[in-house]
Amino acid sequence: MQRIMTKPSIFRYEGHNYLVPFLIISSLFFMWGFAHGILEVLNPHFQESFHISKAMSALTQAAVYGAYFLMALPAGWIIRKWGYRRGVITGLVLFGIGALMFIPGSRINSFYFFVLSLFVIGCGLTCLETSANPYTTVLGHPDKAESRINLSQSLNGIGWIVGPLVGGQLLFSGVNIAIPYALVGIFVLLWRWSYQGSSCLTQGERMRWIRTRRWRRSRCE
Repeated sequence: MQRIMTKPSIFRYEGHNYLVPFLIISSLFFMWGFAHGILEVLNPHFQESFHISKAMSALTQAAVYGAYFLMALPAGWIIRKWGYRRGVITGLVLFGIGALMFIPGSRINSFYFFVLSLFVIGCGLTCLETSANPYTTVLGHPDKAESRINLSQSLNGIGWIVGPLVGGQLLFSGVNIAIPYALVGIFVLLWRWSYQGSSCLTQGERMRWIRTRRWRRSRCE
């Protein structure tokens, strides 16, 4: 009898359905796309508010992307030692703290304090991206890993579009700069607690990662 070959499911593998954890992790892609997008609006806002030059306002980008450089290796070490879940939680906590730092920053009214806040946000984004990118590849059949990460990255692009639109409407309409970041910080920290309580994200995480690495290594041999 001829054996019927079925196409591998993008979210099902070894009797488990990873659709829900995939959707939760994919929301992170939108989140950091939004964070990067709103950063583009901060430059002209800081130039106008603090009467600084364009070169000085570029410190906002330097703080975020400098954090990527400094936090990349520590983020990888956290994932290697404690797994994807701890890496995501660490990123969410840093992201939330950095966003909430905009509240005292608006009272102090110091440009350099805002730069420090953005650096903390950048550290959180580094942990999130380092954890979430490979995590999506193990939430389903290994043959569909590329499809899953491409689907998640599409949400990242949407975040890049929505961020400047929302940020521009708020910041240039006289709204306190702390308000949008405070809302983001509260949302991120609430998301962190709901993520920590989700058991479907932790089931066999380390073993799935090990099996996927072995499977990919065998494909390359």
